[in-house]
Amino acid sequence: MKNPAMLILQQPETGTKCQALDVEAQDKHIALKQEASALDAPKVASPNKQDRIMHRRHTGHQDNHRQEKTAAILVGMTTTLIGVGLARFAYTPLIPAMIEASWFTASQATQLAAANLLGYLLGAVGAHRLTRIIKVPWVIGGSLLVIILSFLLCAQPASFGWFYLWRLLSGLAGALLMVCGPSMALSLLPVSQRHLGATCIFMGIGLGIVLSAVLLPPMLAHGLTLTWQGLTGLAVLCGLLNLWGLCHLRPSATTQQPSSATHNATPAAAAIRLVILAYALDAAGFIPHTLFWVDYLSREIMLGTTQAAFYWGALGIGAVAGPIVAGILSRTLGWNRALLMAFGLKTAAVLLPAFSQAGWVLWLSAAGVGAMIPGIVALTAGRLAELAHVDQHQRNWGMATAAFAGMQALAGFSFAACYAWLGTYQPFFTVAGLLLGGGTLCVLLADRRMQPGQKEVDQLQPTAPYHSAQKETVKQQETAAPALHKKTR
Repeated sequence: MKNPAMLILQQPETGTKCQALDVEAQDKHIALKQEASALDAPKVASPNKQDRIMHRRHTGHQDNHRQEKTAAILVGMTTTLIGVGLARFAYTPLIPAMIEASWFTASQATQLAAANLLGYLLGAVGAHRLTRIIKVPWVIGGSLLVIILSFLLCAQPASFGWFYLWRLLSGLAGALLMVCGPSMALSLLPVSQRHLGATCIFMGIGLGIVLSAVLLPPMLAHGLTLTWQGLTGLAVLCGLLNLWGLCHLRPSATTQQPSSATHNATPAAAAIRLVILAYALDAAGFIPHTLFWVDYLSREIMLGTTQAAFYWGALGIGAVAGPIVAGILSRTLGWNRALLMAFGLKTAAVLLPAFSQAGWVLWLSAAGVGAMIPGIVALTAGRLAELAHVDQHQRNWGMATAAFAGMQALAGFSFAACYAWLGTYQPFFTVAGLLLGGGTLCVLLADRRMQPGQKEVDQLQPTAPYHSAQKETVKQQETAAPALHKKTR
């Protein structure tokens, strides 16, 4: 048998081919191994692709945050519009019409107005405790339903007790909306945007007054029943907007429970109490312009229903512009100085009818008081937010609303009783001006109660879902980067 080496030497061409086949097989094996390794290794996006992914995430977070801010402002605005602008102030132009239509006497009509203030007091006192039992969105939804029913069930002539019950319930529901809606909306806005947020939220009060001034006179020409039904439809429309806003808020925002923290005996706590006292005196100070203004103009100084509606519209126009003015003042002067100036302006506007009944004086008085109604509300809310942490804001705002409602109800019943005794509204403007002067003094003392040189810092922390999500994404990427680099190697 021949030696294999001799065969290879004798067949050089065959040996060369075998060597070539072995090399080719090894190359294929290496290529398959590399492909398998590539399939097992995690895919790493190119820098351009990573930039596009991060940009989409950034844009998505921005869009969600922007939508949430819009929803929060819409919820706050519609709660003030329905709870105060319609449930309370829309009744004022109806008082002369209900008296002329013989639904009620003058004394009964003013008592119904005071019943709404009593309900407002009850709602404000129990709002904070209720939100610790029931979620805030359910409180808002139930309150909206009660106000809608109060308009619908007062569309036909009925007994005084029936109307008194529903005016009482509408005031209670309005207080719940006033406590829950603005506090929840402001807590969801960043600190830098709370000036604008408060401006828009409390503009709802003025919008309600304007809508009642524009829409109610044509409706009243067709009867009180159609007017009450029109108010029902308007409340339903605003309620649907509020529902859309609630549905677009973060679940954690609508389920967050208010804090039960208590205040310490600090200068800020003393300032909070003085601001709340000033807010309560403000509630008594504008009662003549909000409860008796239209009846005073229409029947007491004999201007007629049309002229009275014109001056009520001036009050509404001022109420729309008031939050804007308050926002400008708070940005330029600070919350406390702006609140002090607002009290001074409102005091002067309330006192004007006590000295003159000239047309331009009445218009200036109505517009000035109208502007400062939501203006002082917005500035008080901002001032309280400046003096306390966000977790305590709903508690402080609830206390302020309760004090406001208590003084408002007391002043409303007192003025109504005095009118039944005196038969004139004229002295009320002087008394209201003095009460507002006391509120101005309280705001001044609240600033003095702060320690000299103490810097008032807004302690409210903004809720920024985009920034927190972005930080979490970066943290995850930094954690995964070393492992990814090791696998790639």
